[in-house]
Amino acid sequence: MVIVRLHEMKRILTALTLIAAVAGTQSGCMCVRAVKTGGTHYRRLQPTAVWTNSAAETMVECQLLDTQMLSGRSQQLGTRLVCASPSTWNSAIRAEVENQKQRAMRYQSTNEITHFFFRPTVTLSTTNATAVFTGEFVLYPPVLDHVVENDFVTSGWFRCGIPRNSSHPSWPVTLDGRTITVYVDSVALPQEVQRYKDWWWYPNQILLIPAYVVDIVTSPIQFLMVMNSLSKIDG
Repeated sequence: MVIVRLHEMKRILTALTLIAAVAGTQSGCMCVRAVKTGGTHYRRLQPTAVWTNSAAETMVECQLLDTQMLSGRSQQLGTRLVCASPSTWNSAIRAEVENQKQRAMRYQSTNEITHFFFRPTVTLSTTNATAVFTGEFVLYPPVLDHVVENDFVTSGWFRCGIPRNSSHPSWPVTLDGRTITVYVDSVALPQEVQRYKDWWWYPNQILLIPAYVVDIVTSPIQFLMVMNSLSKIDG
């Protein structure tokens, strides 16, 4: 009885594999995807620490990662800092706390907020080190196309790294007499710079039509190979 059930489970799993293979081959996506995504990169900022000082200034330390969409491999392009004026931080945090309170009251019938996750969006406006704490959220230095290692002065600053049992940096903030822990789980770059293409991506698109042809031609072969494997289950 157990052998029969295992046999049936094997047939079901193989059938599911067949369905997935058919869907993949009939959509003609393998070669086409390689042509479309080859040379395409995705940039993102990974928060690694929060820095604060006695002047109520705050900055988020991030690693800039450049990921190749086709291979999934990432390259580290050094450290960047997310900076803003103290009033900008305060306004953004208060707005998020109010948002969290409204959400908590809607779903939990309480407005007790002890922590929340913060996701600032930066601009790449050209600025110098002396002006990064005077306005909105900015990335410093605002360079995305090569490795940069910051040599900012750490004297007078306190580094809040990623605490144990967590994957995001955090720091305590006092609002209206209550201490709230702010976690920075992501920092968003402007949409227009998140993705870019290597120079050769554009001439490489001449291969798009041949890629469609190859996918169409090979899909029946892949289909028959899966069908052949399915027919051997009973054997």
